[in-house]
Amino acid sequence: MIRYVAGGALFAVLSYIGVGIEAFYKKRTAFFKEFAEFLSYAEREVTFLKTDFLALISGFIKDKKTLFSKILDDIKIQTEKGLPLLINTPYLTPEEKTFVAAFFEALGKSDFEAGSRLIKRYSLEAGERITGAEKQKRRRGSLSKSCASSGGSAF
Repeated sequence: MIRYVAGGALFAVLSYIGVGIEAFYKKRTAFFKEFAEFLSYAEREVTFLKTDFLALISGFIKDKKTLFSKILDDIKIQTEKGLPLLINTPYLTPEEKTFVAAFFEALGKSDFEAGSRLIKRYSLEAGERITGAEKQKRRRGSLSKSCASSGGSAF
Protein backbone atom coordinates (compact mmCIF):
# COMPACT_ATOMS: atom_id res chain seq x y z
CA MET A 1 0.00 0.00 0.00
CA ILE A 2 2.75 2.45 0.94
CA ARG A 3 4.43 1.67 -2.35
CA TYR A 4 1.39 2.95 -4.28
CA VAL A 5 1.15 6.10 -2.17
CA ALA A 6 4.86 6.80 -2.63
CA GLY A 7 4.56 6.09 -6.35
CA GLY A 8 1.59 8.45 -6.64
CA ALA A 9 3.40 11.17 -4.74
CA LEU A 10 6.51 10.71 -6.87
CA PHE A 11 4.38 10.86 -10.02
CA ALA A 12 2.79 14.12 -8.86
CA VAL A 13 6.12 15.72 -7.93
CA LEU A 14 7.88 14.69 -11.14
CA SER A 15 4.90 15.78 -13.25
CA TYR A 16 4.91 19.15 -11.53
CA ILE A 17 8.64 19.54 -12.18
CA GLY A 18 8.11 18.64 -15.84
CA VAL A 19 5.31 21.19 -16.18
CA GLY A 20 7.55 23.83 -14.55
CA ILE A 21 10.40 23.14 -16.96
CA GLU A 22 8.02 23.35 -19.91
CA ALA A 23 6.62 26.68 -18.61
CA PHE A 24 10.17 28.05 -18.36
CA TYR A 25 10.81 27.40 -22.05
CA LYS A 26 7.40 28.75 -23.03
CA LYS A 27 8.23 32.04 -21.29
CA ARG A 28 11.58 32.25 -23.10
CA THR A 29 9.87 31.75 -26.43
CA ALA A 30 7.15 34.28 -25.58
CA PHE A 31 9.82 36.81 -24.57
CA PHE A 32 11.62 36.62 -27.91
CA LYS A 33 8.35 36.69 -29.88
CA GLU A 34 7.32 39.85 -28.07
CA PHE A 35 10.80 41.32 -28.58
CA ALA A 36 10.35 40.75 -32.33
CA GLU A 37 6.89 42.35 -32.09
CA PHE A 38 8.46 45.34 -30.36
CA LEU A 39 11.08 45.60 -33.09
CA SER A 40 8.46 45.76 -35.83
CA TYR A 41 6.50 48.33 -33.79
CA ALA A 42 9.69 50.33 -33.25
CA GLU A 43 10.57 50.23 -36.94
CA ARG A 44 7.17 51.68 -37.86
CA GLU A 45 7.34 54.35 -35.19
CA VAL A 46 10.94 55.39 -35.82
CA THR A 47 10.73 55.33 -39.61
CA PHE A 48 7.45 57.15 -40.11
CA LEU A 49 6.72 59.10 -36.94
CA LYS A 50 10.26 59.61 -35.64
CA THR A 51 9.13 58.68 -32.13
CA ASP A 52 11.74 59.10 -29.40
CA PHE A 53 13.03 56.22 -27.30
CA LEU A 54 11.01 56.66 -24.10
CA ALA A 55 7.75 57.41 -25.95
CA LEU A 56 8.38 54.29 -28.03
CA ILE A 57 8.57 52.14 -24.91
CA SER A 58 5.57 53.82 -23.29
CA GLY A 59 3.46 53.30 -26.39
CA PHE A 60 4.34 49.63 -26.62
CA ILE A 61 3.84 48.62 -22.98
CA LYS A 62 0.52 50.40 -22.57
CA ASP A 63 -1.92 47.97 -20.87
CA LYS A 64 0.39 44.94 -21.20
CA LYS A 65 1.29 42.64 -18.32
CA THR A 66 3.79 40.30 -19.96
CA LEU A 67 7.37 39.45 -19.00
CA PHE A 68 8.73 41.58 -21.85
CA SER A 69 6.60 44.59 -20.93
CA LYS A 70 7.82 44.41 -17.33
CA ILE A 71 11.40 44.37 -18.56
CA LEU A 72 10.67 47.31 -20.88
CA ASP A 73 9.20 49.22 -17.96
CA ASP A 74 12.40 48.54 -15.97
CA ILE A 75 14.47 49.73 -18.93
CA LYS A 76 12.42 52.91 -19.13
CA ILE A 77 12.89 53.60 -15.41
CA GLN A 78 16.64 52.89 -15.58
CA THR A 79 16.99 55.18 -18.60
CA GLU A 80 15.07 58.01 -16.95
CA LYS A 81 17.28 57.76 -13.87
CA GLY A 82 20.47 57.55 -15.96
CA LEU A 83 21.37 54.10 -14.65
CA PRO A 84 23.10 51.41 -16.72
CA LEU A 85 20.62 48.99 -18.26
CA LEU A 86 20.31 45.71 -16.40
CA ILE A 87 17.95 42.98 -17.56
CA ASN A 88 16.77 41.05 -14.53
CA THR A 89 15.02 37.82 -15.52
CA PRO A 90 15.86 34.17 -14.96
CA TYR A 91 14.49 33.23 -18.38
CA LEU A 92 17.43 34.61 -20.38
CA THR A 93 21.07 33.59 -20.43
CA PRO A 94 23.67 36.25 -19.53
CA GLU A 95 24.56 36.55 -23.23
CA GLU A 96 20.90 37.12 -24.14
CA LYS A 97 20.55 39.73 -21.41
CA THR A 98 23.57 41.54 -22.84
CA PHE A 99 22.10 41.27 -26.35
CA VAL A 100 18.80 42.89 -25.28
CA ALA A 101 20.47 45.55 -23.11
CA ALA A 102 22.89 46.46 -25.91
CA PHE A 103 19.98 46.99 -28.28
CA PHE A 104 18.19 49.38 -25.94
CA GLU A 105 21.37 51.25 -25.05
CA ALA A 106 22.21 51.74 -28.73
CA LEU A 107 18.63 52.68 -29.63
CA GLY A 108 18.50 55.28 -26.87
CA LYS A 109 21.70 56.94 -28.14
CA SER A 110 21.13 56.75 -31.90
CA ASP A 111 19.50 59.13 -34.34
CA PHE A 112 16.51 58.07 -36.44
CA GLU A 113 18.45 56.72 -39.42
CA ALA A 114 20.89 54.75 -37.29
CA GLY A 115 17.98 53.56 -35.14
CA SER A 116 16.19 52.22 -38.19
CA ARG A 117 19.30 50.29 -39.32
CA LEU A 118 19.79 48.98 -35.78
CA ILE A 119 16.20 47.76 -35.59
CA LYS A 120 16.51 45.91 -38.91
CA ARG A 121 19.73 44.22 -37.81
CA TYR A 122 18.25 43.16 -34.48
CA SER A 123 15.06 41.95 -36.20
CA LEU A 124 17.08 39.36 -38.10
CA GLU A 125 18.84 38.26 -34.93
CA ALA A 126 15.54 38.11 -33.02
CA GLY A 127 14.11 35.80 -35.68
CA GLU A 128 17.03 33.42 -35.17
CA ARG A 129 16.61 33.56 -31.41
CA ILE A 130 12.89 32.78 -31.72
CA THR A 131 13.72 29.73 -33.80
CA GLY A 132 16.29 28.61 -31.22
CA ALA A 133 13.91 29.19 -28.31
CA GLU A 134 11.14 27.22 -30.05
CA LYS A 135 13.56 24.35 -30.69
CA GLN A 136 14.54 24.35 -27.02
CA LYS A 137 10.89 24.48 -26.00
CA ARG A 138 10.04 21.48 -28.17
CA ARG A 139 13.15 19.53 -27.29
CA ARG A 140 13.67 20.29 -23.62
CA GLY A 141 10.29 21.54 -22.41
CA SER A 142 8.01 18.90 -23.89
CA LEU A 143 10.56 16.16 -23.40
CA SER A 144 11.10 16.92 -19.72
CA LYS A 145 7.37 17.10 -19.13
CA SER A 146 6.74 13.71 -20.72
CA CYS A 147 9.85 12.10 -19.19
CA ALA A 148 9.00 13.35 -15.73
CA SER A 149 5.42 12.12 -16.03
CA SER A 150 6.42 8.71 -17.36
CA GLY A 151 9.26 8.48 -14.84
CA GLY A 152 6.79 9.14 -12.04
CA SER A 153 4.33 6.58 -13.39
CA ALA A 154 7.08 3.96 -13.69
CA PHE A 155 7.43 3.93 -9.94
